[in-house]
Amino acid sequence: MKKVKPYLILLALVLVIYTTVLWLAPRSINWKISLNSKDTSPYGTYILRNSLSDLFPNQEIKENRKNFFYLNRQVTNSNSNLIIINNKASSDKYSIRELLKYINKGNTVFYSSHTISYPLLDTLNIATRFNYISQFSSKYIPLSIKWKNYTAKDSIHYKYSFYKQFVKLDSCRFLYRILGTSKNNQPNFIQFRIGQGQLFLHLAPLAFSNYNLLKEYTTRYTEDVFSMLPQQRTLWDSSMLRQNKKQQSVFYVIFKHKSLKYAYFLLLLLILIYTLSNIRRKQRIIPVINPPVNSSLKLVESVSHLYTHQADYKDLSTKIIRHFKDFLSRKYHLSRLEASDSFSNKLAAKSSKNPDEIKALLQLIAFHSTSNTISYQELIALYKAIENFKKPLIT
Repeated sequence: MKKVKPYLILLALVLVIYTTVLWLAPRSINWKISLNSKDTSPYGTYILRNSLSDLFPNQEIKENRKNFFYLNRQVTNSNSNLIIINNKASSDKYSIRELLKYINKGNTVFYSSHTISYPLLDTLNIATRFNYISQFSSKYIPLSIKWKNYTAKDSIHYKYSFYKQFVKLDSCRFLYRILGTSKNNQPNFIQFRIGQGQLFLHLAPLAFSNYNLLKEYTTRYTEDVFSMLPQQRTLWDSSMLRQNKKQQSVFYVIFKHKSLKYAYFLLLLLILIYTLSNIRRKQRIIPVINPPVNSSLKLVESVSHLYTHQADYKDLSTKIIRHFKDFLSRKYHLSRLEASDSFSNKLAAKSSKNPDEIKALLQLIAFHSTSNTISYQELIALYKAIENFKKPLIT
């Protein structure tokens, strides 16, 4: 591991320098179409969202984060505007039904998107057409307000690869009025009367992006468009953008920001390096095995202390005599223990001990066997006499 350590330190240093360079490097402009009111990139709607107080002076400006079902039940009066601007709508027929109920109460909805929800188009009985702009022709798309009598000079232009227009307006189920046109004088901005309210459909949401609102003539177009909405309480809708975000990958936030994306790949690289550096099998730690402990002596000491504490010396002498009988049976094959001369002579012959000592030991054993009480000194005398008898035999 010591040989690998310098290389790991060098690699870590290189990664730190690389990350620092990426962090300090100038960030590229994000040209992705988001139309998010919090997005300050070219195709966000941060400028328009913060300009609503100028477009609707002295009016309450709020953000709607709830779906149309809750909105329709929350708004009980008929004096509010709802502004919806997104790139692609994903509302189902139930949401559109609630939106139409909201309009029918007398409220106003301004809906600008490249793709209008099909349930809404089906309800109105109209359609839209996609027009691709050839690479050999001008990519700039003109927008004009019809009732303002925009000239070719007054029309605003924004650059994009396609534009949309409304078709099948003859079969529309509601009263409508064409308010604005796009390339080739095709309708792209229409007002519909639905119940007591009104619906504005617009097919060029990029005209309200940050990039285009920085141009003076585009600002005039935006003011003309929103001047058609009544001066009243206004809601900016972000619920449809939230629905689109839910359909995105779990890695969307990581890959959306370049710094997070580099940090994610850096983490994967460090995990790979750690795995490769520790793939070599390490020696298993040898456990320390302690030698077995003989606890028999501790047990004997504990038992002896118990008997000593109880002062039952008679019971102790009986057990000592019993163990001595077992010793004679195993060692000399003598099944009985008695204080007779014949037994004393037989034990002396087998043990090669002094007959007088054996006779004194047998008499002491007989005394302990017949006595009812034994003192501590008498118990010690018996123990020493038996141990002196065993001692030469043990050695």
